[in-house]
Amino acid sequence: MFDGKLKESINIGPQDISLEDKTLTVVYGTDFVNVNFINFCTNSKELAQEWANELLKIAYNLLAINASVYTFLEKAHTKLFLMSDRDRKLPVK
Repeated sequence: MFDGKLKESINIGPQDISLEDKTLTVVYGTDFVNVNFINFCTNSKELAQEWANELLKIAYNLLAINASVYTFLEKAHTKLFLMSDRDRKLPVK
């Protein structure tokens, strides 16, 4: 049974919007049986929706999923190399 005091203590933001609308749950695991849950709570429904949209963009980016770790390291190295000056120092902004 869910304790009412616990729900009140974690309810943030406007009270007219339910906690479920302001919560984003990420489900992950090695298979469909052994799953884990991470819950993120925010103070607005719009922010939770924005988080969900951005996570889905990352999750369904096929180019990022299929690339190797070496590819990402090589991209980072190239970017840093191109940003460096003649003395091989990086500009600090």
